[in-house]
Amino acid sequence: MRSPEKTIVHEAGVAKREMVKTLKRSPVFQDLAPSELAEFVSRVDSRFYPKGSLIFREGDPADSIHIVHDGLVRVHRHSRSGKKLIFAILAQGDIIATPGPSEKRLRVSSEAVTDVILFRVPKEEFLEYVAGRPKAAVGMIALLAKRFNRECDRSVDTMSEEVEIRLLHCLNILGSKFGTKLSLTRRELAAYAGTTTETTIRVLGKLKEKGLILHSANPGEIVIADLAVLRRYAKAPVLR
Repeated sequence: MRSPEKTIVHEAGVAKREMVKTLKRSPVFQDLAPSELAEFVSRVDSRFYPKGSLIFREGDPADSIHIVHDGLVRVHRHSRSGKKLIFAILAQGDIIATPGPSEKRLRVSSEAVTDVILFRVPKEEFLEYVAGRPKAAVGMIALLAKRFNRECDRSVDTMSEEVEIRLLHCLNILGSKFGTKLSLTRRELAAYAGTTTETTIRVLGKLKEKGLILHSANPGEIVIADLAVLRRYAKAPVLR
């Protein structure tokens, strides 16, 4: 499938109070005082990306931090064989990429699953801001630790679990974040779980027979019947 092209974006004109609401959803900013949030907002610009557009590509300069204000963003990377691997699907308050101080180039790509509004701040300004605020630094550590632990769990699943359990665990992760109606194709779920589209379609058919997945007329949607039942079946944890 052809990769999306970069799109000319424009300023989204988000009100400052709406910026603050979004930032408070992130562990990096949730414990900061209003004056500290106002200072960060003064450094931010907002940008609109239409559905399907590329936000940044692997290998682009790692000179900015992006935070989702509205919409869904897919973060992925291609393997050496050209296979697309999806690392995350992000929503309001999520930081898309967190390049380290010494990183010059991005190691992942991201694209807009829906129409998206992002906040953008230069990386050096972001690092300077976090370094001067212990609560923000602790929040950043908590965010990175959560992502690391999540990826460790997914790696263990990929190496040791049957495909059905891997897919159930992925559905648990996505359902915990986005609810029981997932704007996700079978191909995208397969890339997220590290399996093939054909296998994903077959396993979803079995899950539908078991009543864990409901029929959807929309090919770009997967509907979980009951997230609690799915968790019990997969012996998966409740995620926060």
